[in-house]
Amino acid sequence: MRALLAFVILIPLTLVGCHFVPAVMQTDQVRYRITISVGTPKGVRTSSGVWGYSEAPIPRIPFEGGPVWYFSGRTEAEAIPVDIGDGRLVYAVIGKRVMPQDNGAGMHPAGFRPGFSPLFILEMARGPMRSNTTIGSSAYANAHIAWMTSQTGQPVRLDCTPMLHRNDVSDCPALVTLSDLTARTVTLLDPDDLSADLGKGYYLIGMTLEVVNAPITHGITTTLPWAKPGSTTDSNGFAPLADRIKSLGFNRAEPAIE
Repeated sequence: MRALLAFVILIPLTLVGCHFVPAVMQTDQVRYRITISVGTPKGVRTSSGVWGYSEAPIPRIPFEGGPVWYFSGRTEAEAIPVDIGDGRLVYAVIGKRVMPQDNGAGMHPAGFRPGFSPLFILEMARGPMRSNTTIGSSAYANAHIAWMTSQTGQPVRLDCTPMLHRNDVSDCPALVTLSDLTARTVTLLDPDDLSADLGKGYYLIGMTLEVVNAPITHGITTTLPWAKPGSTTDSNGFAPLADRIKSLGFNRAEPAIE
């Protein structure tokens, strides 16, 4: 009887890492298209890709109190290439550009903050989601997904200029160029001044985010074999900027747990 009871209890559980996660707490995935338009001396170049966002339960440290689980965003995405002509590509990567900062001893160069969540951007554009469910609960996480899905087909223009009241980051995916397909050098571009690195006549027209009913865009490893899914946590913020962008910004594989 005890063995049967244990079996019944374990049926609705799914193993994630070394933790048992109740399957009913996992959310569906919302998919959204990022579109980038760049002005060039030969005209406008536009490209887009579909990324995915879901929320999954993470075990809460016992001394924090509250629910046993809390929910964290999960991303499934690949960097989006934009062909700007003359055999050159700009990539919109999975993370944001952090503006240069003065530490009192001179300006730090611009940095990179990995990860991208459409929820914050949609709430800034449409107003905060309202729900009577408990914050941190599975119902609250599912309400996030349902609310974002309700925004399908309504594009939001992204603000690509880092702003002080948003912790010095922009709403847009960061833009980078590679020295070659092996990415020996990765250059983080200033969205307000693409011409500084790309040359005269290049400028960012804009980016949009739109929730869509479309498959995730895949295939970056066809041209960039090294861009396999890497670490999904920024465990070493002191690593060289190019290494962090390559390992965290080109391919993230955190699909919704099945």
